[in-house]
Amino acid sequence: NPYALNVNGLTPMHLALLNVNDYDHAVKRALIAKAGVALLDQPSSSGETGAHMLAVSDRHLAALRFLKDNGANLNGVAMMLRDGRHVAVTPRERALWAGRDAEGCRRLLEGGR
Repeated sequence: NPYALNVNGLTPMHLALLNVNDYDHAVKRALIAKAGVALLDQPSSSGETGAHMLAVSDRHLAALRFLKDNGANLNGVAMMLRDGRHVAVTPRERALWAGRDAEGCRRLLEGGR
């Protein structure tokens, strides 16, 4: 089941997106073929989408670009803990929190490539 959550609250797509060794995106494409593009916006058990997870590091820039190119919602909001409070956060804001480690992600989320 492509929508099933593992013990860490992640779907198969989340795991594929975080897999930096899936250079040609074959696993991600296979999951989309099986379950459709709605899978790209499926939240984890904590409410984060794949875009939120990827936005923390430029190491995931290719996967974030894959999400953008395949029509994922890059402006979704997740409730996240920040300074002891739950706040609504977009992937772009998550990239801002990460600072220099996610400069490329931030630029992509602001409309660039």
